Amino acid sequence: MKELGEENWSVVHAFYANAGGFVIHTPDFPPFPINAKSIYYLRSINRIKLPNIKREDIWDHSKADLFAKW
Repeated sequence: MKELGEENWSVVHAFYANAGGFVIHTPDFPPFPINAKSIYYLRSINRIKLPNIKREDIWDHSKADLFAKW
């Protein structure tokens, strides 16, 4: 993502995306999870803006217990 000017996007974000952590909302379809490759493609053609989520926030979320995740 750095070549697209997204300095804060990291491997942690990509793993989070591939685990179903990011969901896309469109007017025509119900929300659905999007993987890192799709995020990269949509960002490269300027169809989406990346969310402002810090790597530390993803790590903190992954440490939540099972109840907190569901």
